[in-house]
Amino acid sequence: ILNYINNNNIKIILFCNDNTFFELVEKNLHRSTNIIFLNDLYRKDFSKAECDFFSLNLMSKADIIYGPHSQFKNFACLISENKIIKKTINDLFSLEKQYNIIKENIEKIETNNLYKASSYGYLYLL
Repeated sequence: ILNYINNNNIKIILFCNDNTFFELVEKNLHRSTNIIFLNDLYRKDFSKAECDFFSLNLMSKADIIYGPHSQFKNFACLISENKIIKKTINDLFSLEKQYNIIKENIEKIETNNLYKASSYGYLYLL
């Protein structure tokens, strides 16, 4: 995915409500000028509710939202003044390509057991 972002000169903000995910991504990625981590944009004094509102408002400004189906993403699209395009991983990569990406990288990426098990589970489903 990082290659896709860099090769197409796409700028993204990475949204996630899982701090462990952010830590793992930062550990495995070389900082790319094309990727902004949402956690870097929060003010230090934000409450959880303020972080959620900030995230929702920022997401509503997007042109395209990549990610799984979620009510948070749907709500951001509803309140947006833009015609946001919603895309999933299946819109970017065929099932075969997803399988190959995961298979080639599953042991290369340093992660915890929960994420590794989830990756193997998704690989099995593919």
